[in-house]
Amino acid sequence: MSTPSTPRRRAYRLGLLSGISLALVAAAGLALGPVNRTPPAAAPAPEGSLGQDDVAKVTAMLAGVRGAAPLTCEMTARNLRGNFWDRGMEPVADPEVRALANWAGRDIEDPAVVPILRPALADPDQCVRRIAARLLGRTEAPEAAVALLDSFRSSDSTVREMAALGLGVGEPREALDPLLAAVRSDPARGVRLMAVWAVGELEQARAVEPLLRVLTDRDPAFRRAAASALGEIEDQAAVPGLVRALDDGNAEVRLMVAWALGVIEDGRAVPGLTRVLLGDSDPRVRVAAAGALGDILD
Repeated sequence: MSTPSTPRRRAYRLGLLSGISLALVAAAGLALGPVNRTPPAAAPAPEGSLGQDDVAKVTAMLAGVRGAAPLTCEMTARNLRGNFWDRGMEPVADPEVRALANWAGRDIEDPAVVPILRPALADPDQCVRRIAARLLGRTEAPEAAVALLDSFRSSDSTVREMAALGLGVGEPREALDPLLAAVRSDPARGVRLMAVWAVGELEQARAVEPLLRVLTDRDPAFRRAAASALGEIEDQAAVPGLVRALDDGNAEVRLMVAWALGVIEDGRAVPGLTRVLLGDSDPRVRVAAAGALGDILD
């Protein structure tokens, strides 16, 4: 049997992990007792008074997450674009909640949402700010990118941090220079850290050298974020710097560096990853090195 290509192997691994996760969730459901379920072929519930109006949906989404517990907010934020679980099969009784959940996986076209979302970047509620930033980032209207870039110049560091989040989600190419400037000199640590992440999401080769400088920062959180961003960009120019970072004193940084080298798939990383595989003190890093070597040598 021929060896499957790297994309097929990754898809297989993701499918296997998703299957295992489904089994665990199913077991948890059995432990909690019987649950009413709708069949997969059931007709979708009517969307209720929200209809197809993006403005109404954005307003409802922000109101719904206000005061949410951190875990609830995290799960909401991670699912805004839809994922493996978004199959429309979950038995949600409220048709408007179901309509909102289905809508959350799609981009927003109506520019009328921008005046609602932009001020929400400064909302006192942390979850409202975060959800607003992500919604603004996935609003396709040009006004959204303009609003995010303008908000990124705010004197309020919280607004700048949320604007960086939105720019990372929306990925407007013109955001690279402002984000790199923030990485270099923004006075707020949270803004700089979010900007490093956002730079990686833009996936532009011009960001490799600035990120390699961040890879030597004294703060391990910045080094880890830089390694992640370099992996997102997937430019081979980052390989020598990433190989040197395999000797970082922080295991979380080494773990992310190994992942990034596996994503880039450059043979120059093989000796360093082999050394890490055979001798790193952290088993998680050794596992990451093994996975990276598998991706490179496949």
